[in-house]
Amino acid sequence: MKGQTTVRTAAAATAVVALLLVTLHLDKAASTTIPSGCLYSSGVFTCDYRFCTPLEPSMFDPAPQRLVIYNIDGGMNASLFPSWNTMNSTDFDSNYDASLTLSCLQGGGLMELTSASFDPGFQQLRRAKFGIQGGKMSAVQGNAFTGFTVRRNPNSVNPRGELSIIDVEFPSDTFPTGLLSSQASVTTLTLHKSGLNTVPADFLTHMTNLTTLSLDFNGFTELPSTLFAGLSALTTLNAGGIHWDCTCEKLWWIDYVAKHSMRITSEMLCYQPLSYYGQRTTMYHNNACGKGLQCDEGSLPAVNLGDVTCLTYLQIFIYTLAVLGFFGMSVVAGCWFQTRRQLKRNGAGGGGGGKGGGFTPRRNRVGGAPGGRAAPPGTKAGW
Repeated sequence: MKGQTTVRTAAAATAVVALLLVTLHLDKAASTTIPSGCLYSSGVFTCDYRFCTPLEPSMFDPAPQRLVIYNIDGGMNASLFPSWNTMNSTDFDSNYDASLTLSCLQGGGLMELTSASFDPGFQQLRRAKFGIQGGKMSAVQGNAFTGFTVRRNPNSVNPRGELSIIDVEFPSDTFPTGLLSSQASVTTLTLHKSGLNTVPADFLTHMTNLTTLSLDFNGFTELPSTLFAGLSALTTLNAGGIHWDCTCEKLWWIDYVAKHSMRITSEMLCYQPLSYYGQRTTMYHNNACGKGLQCDEGSLPAVNLGDVTCLTYLQIFIYTLAVLGFFGMSVVAGCWFQTRRQLKRNGAGGGGGGKGGGFTPRRNRVGGAPGGRAAPPGTKAGW
């Protein structure tokens, strides 16, 4: 009986907790204000550009910390987003980066970015993540991002100032000159599937805080040799899905990455020359661009011996003396053995006056003489 009472009490407590959670959820849902043309789910507002504008931050509750504006087809104009400079961000959840994502109309939407796209409406708006996704840029002015800043939030759980442009087609497949000049605070730049045929040499000139660069799946086949100039903070490079034209000159970045202890986390493959088609760029570089041993980096002058080893002049001198000493000792040993052998021969020959050591000419031998033999029958001695 006592056990049944305990079970009933626990069940009742569970029901009360569940009821409180439902009540809190309903109260929160009731307090959420969603503008017309927008949806809200899991802390993210998604707004249809065709039906939500003009859009003000006061129309949201809670504040739009993470905002997605989609179905853009035409010019992006800051006048359609009044008062965003006054938005209060003190209540933002530190578990998430403040983000703004712009997405073109599916099925071939066009987006136009001009100097009026973000300035002055977003001039004071700070976002840790900003992205443009899908569609085609009908026109892009080099100062289009002026007045909008992507900046790393140090109070975030995963702080990063990320600017991403994904699956966006630029006019003439060329990245607009100066477009990123106002984004000096960006630490992560992602530019995927944009069909870029070339990478401008001054592409990253002002992005001195950049740590991660991702250029996957674009149309260029090489990187300009001055691309990383001034980017002392850069630690990670990704450029997979690129049809690399593999030559020693064009793969300069492999030595740069190694020298600056950078990481490459994507697979980079050669498409030219055909003999290396589908093989890693590093394989081509190692086979065709090897510089051999670098023997001039030590404290003593050295010589490269056929890319096998490096020897200093002091080592060469010591080894030469050792070889000469070996041959000298070999000659001395040979002479000694030859002399000893000759002495033994001379000692074995003896002299003519020794006992039993003399030599008696054959024809002077007589019978009975020491060392002689008997003469044949019928002959005289001395035959």
